[in-house]
Amino acid sequence: MKKWILLACIPLFLSGCGGDIVTAIKSAVNMEPTKVWLQRIYFEVDEKLNDDAPVTVDLVIIYDDNLLKELAKLTAAQYFQKKEQIRRDAGNNIDIYTYEIVPGQNLGPQNIKPSQLTGKGILVFARYAAPGDHRQAIGPDREVTLQMGVKDFQVIPLKNPGD
Repeated sequence: MKKWILLACIPLFLSGCGGDIVTAIKSAVNMEPTKVWLQRIYFEVDEKLNDDAPVTVDLVIIYDDNLLKELAKLTAAQYFQKKEQIRRDAGNNIDIYTYEIVPGQNLGPQNIKPSQLTGKGILVFARYAAPGDHRQAIGPDREVTLQMGVKDFQVIPLKNPGD
């Protein structure tokens, strides 16, 4: 009898907990694997980046499958043109980290703290002047380096973070 009372009280207890605990339990119960593990991002910036002009970089964490599919179709130019509307429409289903990168910049590690535990994916958009998609996905890596080249960028996963 005491076990049933305890089990009945768990939902009441959890409703008073922070959203992260409830989200984690819901994810575990539904067996939803998170695809976002990113904790830190590094930048390697070319001296001649973007023909000696700054580049805006947005790292976008997405928490909804449909939104991820929609954003994955956009080029960086399309994304930046629609960014504010995307942010308004997405609500809590998106986190956006924005960086202004200048040629030759030495930027230390940037910590990433997703607002939810069940991220569906991460896209990086870079506003280069050169033609191209300038969009990359980040896999389930904990740490990555963005190699910011003259005309485009690459995502390089760090195999042994912390070394």
